Amino acid sequence: MELKLWTVAFADAWNALSNVAFPTDVEASGEDDLSDERFLACFPLVWAAWGFGGAVAAWMISTLLPLSLAASAVSAIIIVLAWEFISAAGNVSSLTGYLQRILERRGMRAEGSNDMLGFEVSGATLFISLYLLKIVCVGAVVYSGRFSWLVVAMALGGLVRARLAADDSSGKAVIPVEEGGAAARMSWGAAVAVVIAAGIWYLPAVSLALLAAWGITAVGGKTIRSAPAGTANTAIDALGAAADILFLLAGAALLVGR
Repeated sequence: MELKLWTVAFADAWNALSNVAFPTDVEASGEDDLSDERFLACFPLVWAAWGFGGAVAAWMISTLLPLSLAASAVSAIIIVLAWEFISAAGNVSSLTGYLQRILERRGMRAEGSNDMLGFEVSGATLFISLYLLKIVCVGAVVYSGRFSWLVVAMALGGLVRARLAADDSSGKAVIPVEEGGAAARMSWGAAVAVVIAAGIWYLPAVSLALLAAWGITAVGGKTIRSAPAGTANTAIDALGAAADILFLLAGAALLVGR
């Protein structure tokens, strides 16, 4: 019964986070079977599954092509495109839009300018820069041969989203969870189990990444709790997308050449 509940929660989290429906229809046996705690705890598991898919793709490409810069670049482009396609909850476009709105509110646009073409070009430049950064980070991780770091990075990205959603106790997000409930603890437990299993060969780097995840959720939680009504989900998506890039960047910095 417990396994069925977790399977239902995983399928529901997958469908909430993905543009691609969960492959199998899974139904709960009753309305009370589902819980926000299990639902949020599956966020890191769903993201880790996508990371695992990326790791498998990288491994398969490395068996077909010699592990080189070219093979790593091909792997990175395919993996990032796949992640961007499948994710419905926080990708590079979400982060770009969020950063644009921040720049607008802070008056970073030319005062009195109505040149929307210039703004669109600026937005496109930001989007392309973030996209290329993500591809470079994935490529560096793949080139290092530490494919399992893709699982670590994605699981922690899912953790950030779950933890921020649990912090939004005001009901401004679509996931109503009581503040201080079991959701945060369960999502942390799921993420820690996954990242330790996937990163057992480089635990120091995993420990630093977990510490960074704690810092992001602590700071990001304040942002979510103070977000204007109706904007919390946008902030969660954007911060989650930023976390994905940060953890991939950490892997590139900590693992390449070691």
